[in-house]
Order: sequence, then structure tokens, then C-alpha cells
Amino acid sequence: MEAYTKSLSRIKVSMVYSVYASWSTWKPQTAVKEMYRILKPNGKLILIVPTECGFRRDKTHIKFWDKDNTKELPEKFNFKIESMKYFPFSFKFLRERIFFNKLRVIAIKIVKK
Repeated sequence: MEAYTKSLSRIKVSMVYSVYASWSTWKPQTAVKEMYRILKPNGKLILIVPTECGFRRDKTHIKFWDKDNTKELPEKFNFKIESMKYFPFSFKFLRERIFFNKLRVIAIKIVKK
């Protein structure tokens, strides 16, 4: 789904699961903002992003998002990061050499008061 072109005006969900999609758009900020809007209070956002090796291998990825960028974007839209883990390998040596390694981010929607 292209979050910046689709309207989900009436939908409210408990979880959004995004595998590479948000980071393969020209407007990831718009995508995360839409994810926040459709999530119910305390809903979960799960983002899967490629590590640098996987990013370089796939020409459809627009911009590489390192761990810091990947953390900052959801936080900008009032998500609280619950966990960030590399999988299946957490060792930097392997992350840099194995293209199918990923970073998983789990965030919780924080409701503005």
C-alpha cells in the first residue's frame, strides 16, 4: 500500500506491519504519519527495514535508514519505541555481509493529551 496516495479515512487497526514499504517510498514521513492516524490508541507499529547490505542489493530502496534514523522517524510522530533488534544476526560483522539480515522495530502509539 502506498500510504501517501491511499485514503483510509474510516479504518482503525490494532497493528500495522510494514516490511520495507515505508522505507521504499519517497515520503516515509507521510507513511508513518498515516500509520499513526489509523492505529488505535496503544496500537503497535512493526517496521522491518533492510540492513545496509540488503539495501545495496535491492535497487528499489530509495534511501538507507540506519538504526538512528529508523528510531527517530516513529518517535517524531509520537510512537514509543518498545524494541529494536537485528535478525536473524545481531553481530555487526554478519549484519554487514548478509543481505537478508533486517532491523525490526516495534513501537507503540502514544496518544496525545
